[in-house]
Amino acid sequence: MLREWRKQTPYVGDGDLIFPSFRVKGRKPPRANMLVSDHLQPAAQKAGISGQIGFHTLRRTLASVLVANGTDPKLVQELLRHSNIKTTLDVYAQAMTPAKLEAQDWVLTQLMTGESSAEM
Repeated sequence: MLREWRKQTPYVGDGDLIFPSFRVKGRKPPRANMLVSDHLQPAAQKAGISGQIGFHTLRRTLASVLVANGTDPKLVQELLRHSNIKTTLDVYAQAMTPAKLEAQDWVLTQLMTGESSAEM
């Protein structure tokens, strides 16, 4: 995916950023709020998701999916850079039911393929 992106961006030099800010002509990376407003939120809306989605949503989803799939909780803690495993397990990771997993799979498919369908 990164190679494909590299073909689309005007900043393809070895020293260029992979995800540059186009607003400052590639000299700096985009700010997090720009990524959310310009990319993440529109993708969520296109997939039919209402409400605000940000990086915290993605972190919680990552924790929940990894724990549900049997990843060592200590590894999940380290990936999220939590100092205490209780934060990872009590705040971030949530129980995953088959219905939740099916819904998340549908959302990710919509976000990654750009297709939108009301059917789940």
